[in-house]
Amino acid sequence: MEPLMNESRIFNPPTDFVKNAAISGMDAYNKLCAEAEKDYVGFWARLAKEHVYWKQPFTKTLDESKAPFYKWFEDGTLNASENCLDRHLTTRGDQTAIIWEGDDPADALHITYKELHEQVCRFANALLNLGVTAGDRVAIYLPMIPELPMAMLACARIGAIHSVVFAGFSAISLADRINDCQAELVITSDGAPRGGEQGGIRWKRRDAPEIRLAAPHRRHLVGRKAKLFGHGLGGPSKPARRLQRLHQSQRNALAFFL
Repeated sequence: MEPLMNESRIFNPPTDFVKNAAISGMDAYNKLCAEAEKDYVGFWARLAKEHVYWKQPFTKTLDESKAPFYKWFEDGTLNASENCLDRHLTTRGDQTAIIWEGDDPADALHITYKELHEQVCRFANALLNLGVTAGDRVAIYLPMIPELPMAMLACARIGAIHSVVFAGFSAISLADRINDCQAELVITSDGAPRGGEQGGIRWKRRDAPEIRLAAPHRRHLVGRKAKLFGHGLGGPSKPARRLQRLHQSQRNALAFFL
């Protein structure tokens, strides 16, 4: 192990990679550092104008009148979803935006910017149809599937605030987070294949009381059939139908997206 503790080799990147890199090398990096050190406000203003699409351009870069409570670009308006997707459609619409590999390596997807944009817009419209509006909180309780970033981008697109909850957390932990942010809606699935087994998202019948108590602000449960991750839709599976029954007292509906 001792030789491995003293690594001195240098692995230079390919020339083509360097040419296309945002920062082509140490000289370019040092130049950026010098610019920032000389005028950090102007530095960030330039980068914000060059690399971010603004619906309403900012006129003031930094307000430090109430330091340490600084405000950057406070009079500017942007949409994070549009910056991630729309501004790339004309130049890289057919370029892969997401590479996803399922539990089975053969179950993989390459999603282009155009495809991702279409799915996010459909998802955003579905949220609007469910009554979600700007400022509403939406809890996202999903495994590592493409619909997770789609849900986040859809929320950002309509101005809703998303709260991502780790899919391994229990229903009680989810309930705490629903209550904490007063979520209007939960986006979830009815399973999460892992290690060759069909594991459930941690909904358990014994947790039903906690879930019911956590739903004063929730109007719908939006989900997806687990075995069809990334490949289409089917009707609610048994766990999903069970959840539907658990929420009948609060008039929640089970809907499928995409």
